[in-house]
Amino acid sequence: MAMTITAKETLKNLFSKMVNVVYIPTANLASPASETGTCIEFPILEESATYKEGEVTTTKVKLTDGQLWDVIPKTGDDDMGFQIGTINDTILSLFHTKMDAVSASAFNGFTYSGNGYKTDSKILTGGLFLTNEDKTAAIWMPSIKAYGSVVLENNKPAYINVKYDALNSTASGAGAIYYLTGSVTPVT
Repeated sequence: MAMTITAKETLKNLFSKMVNVVYIPTANLASPASETGTCIEFPILEESATYKEGEVTTTKVKLTDGQLWDVIPKTGDDDMGFQIGTINDTILSLFHTKMDAVSASAFNGFTYSGNGYKTDSKILTGGLFLTNEDKTAAIWMPSIKAYGSVVLENNKPAYINVKYDALNSTASGAGAIYYLTGSVTPVT
């Protein structure tokens, strides 16, 4: 899947705002359309999605006479993440181990019920398909590893903070990251 993007407007479209994030439960698929399980679109908090690959640094190795012998590249830490605006059971169960439910627990005149979750994070694997608002640009990562944690802050709704890494895939037809442009398929 070769692609060259040079148009400024297309680049702006592609990277300005990835607002739709769909979790694909099966890793290393050649296409998100290949998924046969249930995909989940995460409700992402506005302006929370960050996508920055790790910056490359190089180490230059020189000979005693000053000639450059080798350049060794090393990728720095990436910054890929988003915040999910819900603590819905289905989504929260992806990131934390669910415990037995508690129902009709009375305390101080109130009755409470709900689910419990372990505080240690689970590794979420699969793929992510991110699109911009009008879905004309997308980023497809067939293999990711993600961790999420619940954040409860004063005067803010609860959310799940997710950090993820795009993994290099060894599966045939599934690379590490695809940058895609899209168009509406006519209905016939």
